[in-house]
Amino acid sequence: MSKLLYDIGATYAKPEFYSIEMEPSKEKTYLIGCIERQVRNQKSFKDYFKLLKTQDSFSKCVMSGSDHKLELHHYPFTLYDIVETVLNSCLNSGFTTFQISYMVIHLHFKLHIGLIPLSSLYHDMYHAGTLKLDPRLIRGNYVEFITQYSKFMSIPQLERIRDMDILPDNEIKKMLNVLKPRMVINRKANLAKLYQTSPLHNDV
Repeated sequence: MSKLLYDIGATYAKPEFYSIEMEPSKEKTYLIGCIERQVRNQKSFKDYFKLLKTQDSFSKCVMSGSDHKLELHHYPFTLYDIVETVLNSCLNSGFTTFQISYMVIHLHFKLHIGLIPLSSLYHDMYHAGTLKLDPRLIRGNYVEFITQYSKFMSIPQLERIRDMDILPDNEIKKMLNVLKPRMVINRKANLAKLYQTSPLHNDV
């Protein structure tokens, strides 16, 4: 697993640093989407998911028990949620999209991300809103992710944790009462250029 991790940055030139502060906006959504694609397109990330599917706890759909067309579903946080949270944690310092992608992939390698193995049929059912998932089906220490990054999560994400009843009420209340750092768009940042010049952009 460590080899997969270090392969991520093996052939890249020195990255260009950016310092961006932002609140929810089209620009922020665009940036998160770019980083999410970078993560998904990493060969090491794809190889890691293939490796997980050979492990007993990830090798069969939790609903059907089948290994046919098996997919790993991010839960209770989507990959978009995870990228957004990690990005928020870096807003007070210079960063590159490469660094954010690396951090997100590293969280996966440490299994601090919640995943549920589902066949493509049940995966589609969930996204269509016809399947509910029990938190007890989650693989991975997602509580560690919450503990480490709760102060950088969005209010909807914290409310989702509360509604899932996976942490004590007093802990959720404490998280929801945390003052969020104000995030303001730096309009001078050329996000399109940021994506195009990212060290990960051409790595498929």
